[in-house]
Amino acid sequence: MTASTSLVGWCRALVPITVSGVVLLIAAGSMPALPALALVGGLGAATVLLRFGVGEQLACRALHGARSPTAAEAAVMAPAITRACAAGLGPPLVRLAVQPHGQGLVAFACGGSTVVAPRDLVVAVHHGRVTHEQAAASIAHAAAICSAGLTRGQVALAVWCLPWVVLEGVVAAAGRTLRGVALLRMAWRARVVVAGIAVAQNAADGHPWMAALLVVLIGATYAQPALTRHWHRRLALVGDDTLAEHGLGGHYAGLLALSGHRVDLERHARLTRPRDTDRTGGVVLSLT
Repeated sequence: MTASTSLVGWCRALVPITVSGVVLLIAAGSMPALPALALVGGLGAATVLLRFGVGEQLACRALHGARSPTAAEAAVMAPAITRACAAGLGPPLVRLAVQPHGQGLVAFACGGSTVVAPRDLVVAVHHGRVTHEQAAASIAHAAAICSAGLTRGQVALAVWCLPWVVLEGVVAAAGRTLRGVALLRMAWRARVVVAGIAVAQNAADGHPWMAALLVVLIGATYAQPALTRHWHRRLALVGDDTLAEHGLGGHYAGLLALSGHRVDLERHARLTRPRDTDRTGGVVLSLT
């Protein structure tokens, strides 16, 4: 499962890595030699260091605004963290960070050793809208994904792929703005027809490389969203199975329903199935 999930993750990352690399080369090519070398070398070094966990906390703060919990937040979350530690999820050491402006109730893995909890989760626990068991399940779900090593390279990937992240944000914003325009929505859905005509014209005009590039680009518009959805389903499956093994699945299902996430029958059954293992070990969650 871990090997196949990692393969899906790398396939999903192929297009962002390539696009960001091309953008980086174009940007470096338009600069003087020294600044270009500094840009490429600095970004490459940061990516390598983050891949091995160096500077992960700083990167999580830069990318998600995640910071160490305050004393009050730590006090509120202490029972949930104790419950998560008692679940015996296994190593490595997992740090809990809080996203001050994060919305929702679901914690997420950031890199190989950091779990980021939205402040809304802390506030909900404080006001009694979320139980300590549900909060523990939220933390433990992300910790299970961290401990499986599935997000170890994601922070490094996010830094290298900053051009792609920006492009993705612009496209998403444009999509939300233009979603109500029926003609544009229909044109997007029929993009394969337009692209097919363009490919045929370029091939007929003796431009096979341009035709091949168009095929790759139009294929990526279909494959990339599908791979991303599949990747998130794989991560959810790893976390769900681990929670079910340690009796936290039902609490997590309740938390997802409370936060407005759709939980289908299959996922609910997976989360709430009877415990069938007696694994031991421990994820240690530290407040940093």
